[in-house]
Amino acid sequence: MPDPSFLIVGASPAASALASALARHGAEVALIESGSTWPDPDAAAALAAQGVELRAGLGLVGTLDVGSHVEAELSDGHVENYDGVVLAGPRLGDDRAPLGGRVVALDATDVTGLAARLLRVG
Repeated sequence: MPDPSFLIVGASPAASALASALARHGAEVALIESGSTWPDPDAAAALAAQGVELRAGLGLVGTLDVGSHVEAELSDGHVENYDGVVLAGPRLGDDRAPLGGRVVALDATDVTGLAARLLRVG
């Protein structure tokens, strides 16, 4: 069985903590940030060392939860498949990326619990 894969949208401290927790449990994690640089370069370096794929200057256009995975359309025009998408930015659950199923909002007060739930679903 392949490792679960997750896309985290937004580079907040809580998003970085979630990416780290998922990566420590063997998940493939991509973290995208619409800004051209990372808010915390030290945190970015630590995440990269854990195998988290970091991509700056990239946003989420929309998602489609197809049941077995989520199709995530990125601002560069690519569509990528993930076991789950976590929204950690101001666009939480708008029409382009509605919450539910495999698309969830980051709960900054329970990063560990969210990581455990995602790993069970993934």
